[in-house]
Amino acid sequence: MRSSASDTATAQARLAQSLAPDIELPDAAADAYDAHARLESVTAVRSTQRGAPRWMVTVAAQYADASVRYFAVQVAADNNGGSFTVTGAVAVWRRRAYV
Repeated sequence: MRSSASDTATAQARLAQSLAPDIELPDAAADAYDAHARLESVTAVRSTQRGAPRWMVTVAAQYADASVRYFAVQVAADNNGGSFTVTGAVAVWRRRAYV
């Protein structure tokens, strides 16, 4: 999912805002890497419970140029664990490039 503060009318932006209504959409990507890399897949690679019902989830984003970026996402589960809400800004954890 990719959206920015300058692109709030798209379906992706509306979905991002519904998942995390209290989080502002980020400014448009400034560097060429973000602007030109095409996302291939996103996979949750680790989750750590931070006290019920809060979790920190690390996701790996694989791009078409074979690079991988990791993101830390703060989430909270509802009482039955059936749905999750993003509770903080998504943070770039680290970037790893394959050549």
